[in-house]
Amino acid sequence: MRNLFYIMTLLTVLAHPLVAQDQVIHGIVKDALTGDPLIGVNVVIKGTTTGTTTDLDGSFSLNASPGATLVFTYIGYRPQELSIDSQQALEINLEQEITGLDEVVVIGYGKVQKRDLTGSVSSVSEEAIRSTVSLSADQALQGRAAGVVVQQNSGEPGAGTTVRIRGTSSISAGNEPLYVIDGIPILTSASDISSSAAKGTAQNPLASINPNDISSIEVLKDASAAAIYGARAANGVILITTKRGESGKATVDFSYYQGIQQIRKPYQLLNATQFAQYQNEANFYAGKGRIYSNPAAFGEGTDWQDEIFQTAPMSNFELSFKGGNDAVQYAVSGGYYGQEGIIIGSDFNRYNLRSNLDGQINRKLKVSNSLMVSYSNSNRVSTDDNAAFDGGTITAALGFSPLVPARTREGRLVQKNFAVDDEGNLIDGSQTNDQGQTITEKVLNTFANPLLKLLESPSELKTARIINNLSAIYEITPDLNFKASLGIDYSNSRGDQFTPRASRSGGESFANSGSITSTTLLNENTLNYQKTFGKHKIGGVVGTSAQRAKISSLTVQAIDIKNDQLGFNNYAIARGASLNTSFSEFTFLSGLARINYSYDDRYLITVTGRADGSSKFGINNKWGFFPSASLGWVISEESFLDD
Repeated sequence: MRNLFYIMTLLTVLAHPLVAQDQVIHGIVKDALTGDPLIGVNVVIKGTTTGTTTDLDGSFSLNASPGATLVFTYIGYRPQELSIDSQQALEINLEQEITGLDEVVVIGYGKVQKRDLTGSVSSVSEEAIRSTVSLSADQALQGRAAGVVVQQNSGEPGAGTTVRIRGTSSISAGNEPLYVIDGIPILTSASDISSSAAKGTAQNPLASINPNDISSIEVLKDASAAAIYGARAANGVILITTKRGESGKATVDFSYYQGIQQIRKPYQLLNATQFAQYQNEANFYAGKGRIYSNPAAFGEGTDWQDEIFQTAPMSNFELSFKGGNDAVQYAVSGGYYGQEGIIIGSDFNRYNLRSNLDGQINRKLKVSNSLMVSYSNSNRVSTDDNAAFDGGTITAALGFSPLVPARTREGRLVQKNFAVDDEGNLIDGSQTNDQGQTITEKVLNTFANPLLKLLESPSELKTARIINNLSAIYEITPDLNFKASLGIDYSNSRGDQFTPRASRSGGESFANSGSITSTTLLNENTLNYQKTFGKHKIGGVVGTSAQRAKISSLTVQAIDIKNDQLGFNNYAIARGASLNTSFSEFTFLSGLARINYSYDDRYLITVTGRADGSSKFGINNKWGFFPSASLGWVISEESFLDD
């Protein structure tokens, strides 16, 4: 202890002169071009949360030690760092960040500078995507694009989201946007997959994509921007571009994060004593006698929220390799994402592999390939409509009596239903708690033990998906190139769920299994042209697109499987079983064109058109034409705005 005292005293003495050396730093921040003071500039000591902002005169003052580094940040200006020596009066000149208009934005079948856009396009960068933890691409969009509303359908891990671009546009048809991943439109809606697929078998397709593999997300919101995708762009288009390799030194990156989730605030409910008192009072005012002679003997009872909710961990591992030379560039990554749900028994696990390769065959020919392989499995809350849960597990937990123990003294889940006959007599309502006390009660519902649904009613979903796109670009002239691509999107999902006899109002077990397999082939051929003549800049794309999709599904349902231990693994011993299969196929054939014209980088015109022929269209109207035209004016280039 004496040595420890000496050490603490020595550290205190050594630390004292360090604190004493802090000094007040004064300064002013100005625009490097105009010399005007800047108001509200953030000034922070690097590596700390200590900082301040500039006042109306662009001035600031801050306590800092010599050798510290100040970081200055301001919207529209480049960040700047300044190391402090002995000076106490500073003048900082921030340069404007003018690269925004020169940023390249991905649009349908091409790229343009942001300054040349005439349609409404929102772009989400890689840095914005990685700044928060997201399970899928649609979650990465949440709150990052104006006019785009992302709503989670449920709290289950791996569950899908609802994405609306500029609101709902249809009452009876779908409202989901078209998703295009590295040039391949993917199937997302249940109507695309199968009208008779097993309930709960179709998983969120975007959950198979690792957000860390995404380079950028562009949202085409209006008719001008989305018309290049024709009929399927009625609800907007979301373009997802994944990371590619670059020439230079090879890099290896490993990332890992761990987090937890928990319910923010549980409901305040009656405990067992309060619930027994409430029932006695209800009976008293109904002109009946008391049910419980000593409500206080029940104590706190069972908190069903504590029983079903948990603190759930989530983790992510990712290993990536990037690099290449002038001839070949590569980007390869693999990862694992695991998430447990805040409701016990629910989880989601995803394993993914991505490989993007680019090879310059010769001076004119470049070949690229994008491959994504993913496998996911999840355990979910059962979706059996006939289970005795009155609206779901959480509703059952909130409405279930705190007088009833979750488990018997032997540790088994209480499985009896509790009900009351017309005379108020308890039917099948005797149980014992952990203290051996006999519980008799009047229950106002027919709920089963909520834990039965979570722990003894498995609902599993497994999905495998492969997306591959092979393309070749041939340079005909420096201004004109031809691109041909062939893509495939294959997925297979298998869902199984089982509800035991004790959890169903009819007393008969229920099992349901379903599988969906979909295969989509895509071939696209386009000519791209870019040319500048003095003040005139013209660009365009013309091409064809052909797509064929095949979807098959199989569903098996059975009731009254005599052995609950077998679950959905033996339909042969069920009292009744049904088998349903379905198959659908559709094709798309399209011609597309777009012309962009710019004069003096100020006046912009875009004309777009796409003709779609589809097997889904009516027999007398197999083709539809979808044109658009838009104008733009870069007013900042006008002479009257020079200042």
